[in-house]
Amino acid sequence: MRATLFTACQVVALMLLSPGVLAVGPDHKDISVPFELKATYRNITCLPGLRDSVNGITGGATTIDFGTFSPSDKTDKTVSVALTLDCSQTDLPDTVKTVFEVVAPASVGEGTVNTLYPVCELQAPQPQKNLYYEWKWGSDISKSVKSSPVSPARQGLNPGDPVDLTDTSAGYVYEVVHDGGNNVKTLSFPLDITRKVKNAGELKAGDYTAGVKVTISYE
Repeated sequence: MRATLFTACQVVALMLLSPGVLAVGPDHKDISVPFELKATYRNITCLPGLRDSVNGITGGATTIDFGTFSPSDKTDKTVSVALTLDCSQTDLPDTVKTVFEVVAPASVGEGTVNTLYPVCELQAPQPQKNLYYEWKWGSDISKSVKSSPVSPARQGLNPGDPVDLTDTSAGYVYEVVHDGGNNVKTLSFPLDITRKVKNAGELKAGDYTAGVKVTISYE
């Protein structure tokens, strides 16, 4: 998986009304109200790249290897991976957006959003609908984003929710959980990816590969 990061800056302007008003001269009815303008600039720029928990690298490609198995082995196998956004040198953003883009010739199962069908690589990539990878959000996702957002325009997210691999443009925007002063400056996005097989007796030998590009943006 590849991670692409976009940065944003946020400007908050605060206008304060002075407690008093000024009358101009005894014979005048003009009243002036002085205003004090104050602007606070927040430069939110997290470190580029996402660190993955499998290979321990930041940026580049993340390889998740489910290993070799035979018909006598258990076909279902889950690998957990967490992508971490490091904001140690800045403020945490208020919102994040995630986009998952499946790279052809792999495909998402019809009628689903989180079922990924890889291709079987023999002499050439061959599409198949037997072995697949099921994507879900991991148990610690609630530490990074809110399950019940304040804004109705945002999405909530809970552990075990399906990862939508079909929305490759708009994405989903989530509200970030702030730690209440504990100075946590990282956001973790845990994923549970499970290999499953519909019919092991019909499974062809070969490497079953798929590519997914993950983009996390914030503001």
